[in-house]
Amino acid sequence: MKRELMLQELEQAADALRIKVVYERLTPEASPGGLCKVGGEYRVLIDRHVPLLERLSVLLSAVARFPTDEIFLSPELRAALVRRADELAAAGQDQQ
Repeated sequence: MKRELMLQELEQAADALRIKVVYERLTPEASPGGLCKVGGEYRVLIDRHVPLLERLSVLLSAVARFPTDEIFLSPELRAALVRRADELAAAGQDQQ
């Protein structure tokens, strides 16, 4: 699957999970982005200047923390989410 299409599908999955995806300029000292909760709403902040592969990684890590069984996903994206969820679990980061 092309990376641009995977990013688009991840954005749609985030929307279905009620996770707001925000692309903005982050400070150079900051990470390329990540998941946060603001006023009870989940958001993924992503530095709009990082390469596509890093944007994908940030959003993949965020979406992988949530149950996606009820969302239609392509087999490639579902497999990538399962791999990332396994990596997060091994690192001791819980799902939401």
